[in-house]
Amino acid sequence: MAAPSAAALYGHWRHSHEEDSDGEMVFRPAQHAFPPARGRTGFELRPDGSYLENSPGPDDRPEQSSGCWSLEGDTLKLHGARGRPDRTWKVARAEADRLTLIDDAT
Repeated sequence: MAAPSAAALYGHWRHSHEEDSDGEMVFRPAQHAFPPARGRTGFELRPDGSYLENSPGPDDRPEQSSGCWSLEGDTLKLHGARGRPDRTWKVARAEADRLTLIDDAT
């Protein structure tokens, strides 16, 4: 696959862990009809290079964090604010209804 454009990644994505396989993580748009689950992680990638991330907290209430993101070739990088660790993924697929990422931690 050719490197995706940054515009293909804009939006609010939620982890569809039911579809994960072989080291790939699948994300769907937030409005996708997900099956019931106890908390889902997700993030919103904004055109200005910022992101918001939502994840279930220790008491299952959502917690939000933020930072900035970049796309270098096919590598998506999230740079966490306030000491949150940076994360890097390879973008395997970027479609309007599906974003597939491969953990690029080395």
